[in-house]
Amino acid sequence: MLRNHPSVRLGTYHLAYSIGLQHGILIIGLYLVATCGSLLASGFRHIVIFGVANLVAVAILARLSADGFASLWCFYAAVSCAAIMLHMRYARAHRAMPYALT
Repeated sequence: MLRNHPSVRLGTYHLAYSIGLQHGILIIGLYLVATCGSLLASGFRHIVIFGVANLVAVAILARLSADGFASLWCFYAAVSCAAIMLHMRYARAHRAMPYALT
């Protein structure tokens, strides 16, 4: 991003960003592992389901508009943050099973 000049143009329903990444697929893949993978590793079943829903949303957003993915993902991330906030506010405390030394 620092070497190339980012550009943006108005799409039909989104902003289309271009930053000219050399290894864009790898960077996006690592980003998705960090954002969705952590949800999949949760001890809460409904957070894992939410992580799977995020992966489905990624596939749908990428299919709908590859050039508008960043713009659409930011909107989806805002909705996701609200869902996570609701979980943290109203979820019952998680009780981890104690490890038995046998």
